[in-house]
Amino acid sequence: MDINYLPLLKIQLQHDYYADGNCPAVKLVPSPITARIMQQMDIRSVERYRPKRSYPDGCGATP
Repeated sequence: MDINYLPLLKIQLQHDYYADGNCPAVKLVPSPITARIMQQMDIRSVERYRPKRSYPDGCGATP
């Protein structure tokens, strides 16, 4: 059985502080009750953005 998922929405956090504009310092996660409802409705939350570099403080910013 093949299951195909379609995007329900896309959220992109950006700020001029970061070299590429993407804000890796913030991670969006559903609350426990929202996660439960999403699971019941077969809705998945997928993280797509991954910083290309890793910085000691984890913010991904360039000075």
